[in-house]
Amino acid sequence: MKTKLALLLSILFVLISLAPVALADSDDSALGAFSTIDLYGEEVTSDIFALADITLINIWGTFCPPCLAEMPDLGDLNREYADRGFQIVGIVVDVDNLDMLALALEIIEATGADYLHILPDEVMIRAKLYSVTAIPETIFVDSAGRQIGKSIIGSLPRDKWVEVIEQMLGEFADEASDALQ
Repeated sequence: MKTKLALLLSILFVLISLAPVALADSDDSALGAFSTIDLYGEEVTSDIFALADITLINIWGTFCPPCLAEMPDLGDLNREYADRGFQIVGIVVDVDNLDMLALALEIIEATGADYLHILPDEVMIRAKLYSVTAIPETIFVDSAGRQIGKSIIGSLPRDKWVEVIEQMLGEFADEASDALQ
């Protein structure tokens, strides 16, 4: 198990070191045109946003009690809204060694937050994460990765997340309807 974790972490560091240091001028997505890995070592690119109309991106850390407290609700909401063109992606900001990777995986399992969790790369850091001043911070993006609305700083209870998600989905439906007319 430690050998596999070491390999995954090695892959992460290679990906980060090979990442472009500047964003493409034509890329207006919230996190840039990134290429990174998830916590299991699978490659993930900014193309993941095309899998849903709206993506909630939750920026969290293993040391953050409010982050951990909202993760069970986010896991439930990801499953509940999956058939409505909605997905959740987590970005865990403090995994820089095998112990932290193991801790992040334990947290995900314990909280039922079984949505995609990715590690930041240089492109994400330059595009968005550099400006994050507190966690959890959550943003919403459209299928092209462009941010919708303002960032939400801090955790929310389940009922507030439902309100925000419903509002985002309603606005998306309104825009889609307007585009058809």
